[in-house]
Amino acid sequence: MGLSVFCCVLIAVLYEKVLTADAAVTKGENAADFAAVCSLIQFAKAAAKDLEAPPEINQIIKTLTAINFTLLDDNIRTTVEKNKEKPWDTIRDQHQGETKYYADHWEQWKRVANLPATDPERKALGDWEKHRRNENLKQQVKYLLEEALALQASASGNLVELKGEAIKRKQTEALYGKAGQTGQIKSGSDRQTFCGKGSAGANTPGEGATDSLYGTLLCLCAGANTDANAGLGCCLDCQSSPYEDAWTVTQDGALNSARNKSQAKMQR
Repeated sequence: MGLSVFCCVLIAVLYEKVLTADAAVTKGENAADFAAVCSLIQFAKAAAKDLEAPPEINQIIKTLTAINFTLLDDNIRTTVEKNKEKPWDTIRDQHQGETKYYADHWEQWKRVANLPATDPERKALGDWEKHRRNENLKQQVKYLLEEALALQASASGNLVELKGEAIKRKQTEALYGKAGQTGQIKSGSDRQTFCGKGSAGANTPGEGATDSLYGTLLCLCAGANTDANAGLGCCLDCQSSPYEDAWTVTQDGALNSARNKSQAKMQR
């Protein structure tokens, strides 16, 4: 979710620098960008766990439902009071017309109707009794409850995106691109085609530099026109063994240069 968007934003910020692949590169020139991408790579490699919708929304709905019930018209409250010990299935046949919607609130209404007189919540709800003739207030409470229920439904629908497995898929896409971990980070021709061409190449965008974090990292680390000076633009330590290996642009770079240079930065 947010991870993919965050990564895309950062890559977009780096886009102009990556596009100037044919410009002169000096030692450490891309160090700041390199550090930022390395941090994102570590973030994208972190273990993903299931996330949950905030529990506060359930408490808000519980409170608003109780207040709403307290403000309801006498005919509704009388129906609930008379049947507060019954499950909805036993009275469903009596409510097939305008009162069919009672089913959506029955369990919550029953809960409030069954609160003991000494219950703190029951006492607190007593303060709302005096507002039962205030139509504006009743409409406001009803509106807030509807909004809370809609928010709860929306959160429930998005829970699948909060599962660790779904988050991990997005992390993998951020690292390797849309092809995923089985894809290869390489160029079909040369580095300039992959990373992009600067002013000498009409600012032609690269074919893969902004598709993945590893691709962006490789483009930041390479030399001006060749990878013979691997790591020249990355950081002050990126030319020392074993991180100085060149990236052959026609071969997958994800498992060597990108990871090694990321590790080099993290071990500094």
